[in-house]
Amino acid sequence: LVSTEKWRSSRNISLYLNMPSEVSTSELLQLSFQEKKSVFIPRYSETDMEMVEIHSMEDYNCLPVTSWKIKQPLLTDGARKTPSFDNGGLDLIIVPGLAFTKSGIRLGRGKGYYDKYLHEYRTKFNKLPYLVALAFNEQIVDEIPTTDRDVKVDMILSADCCVEISA
Repeated sequence: LVSTEKWRSSRNISLYLNMPSEVSTSELLQLSFQEKKSVFIPRYSETDMEMVEIHSMEDYNCLPVTSWKIKQPLLTDGARKTPSFDNGGLDLIIVPGLAFTKSGIRLGRGKGYYDKYLHEYRTKFNKLPYLVALAFNEQIVDEIPTTDRDVKVDMILSADCCVEISA
């Protein structure tokens, strides 16, 4: 990922903070700060998700751990976090998922957080950021169930392959 032009040209990026069973994003997080990118991470509520900015690994290290065993800014911590919608939008989003197809379909965890966020994003900015899925090889499958709300990713990266999905 970091050798691609998409990564190099992206200034505002969003990274998921991984659960223990997901591909780790900690090295990408560190590299993002080293490269002076603006970094946004998900903050979930019962029904919604927003991307909020963190400024350093120190910010990240101070985040509390949720019941899902991931770090996340507190919902009451809004005063010091800038939502991505207020910062001109994002260039690239690294998305999690349970499974992916080589045609770019992503299976999430069922709450629709990313799909809903991306639909709101498209409404506000009339485009989507470049979407990259990080996957273990066994997460890339031939078929998964879809709905008309599902948003396809632009690239899938695993240890064995890099799949760029054409528009």
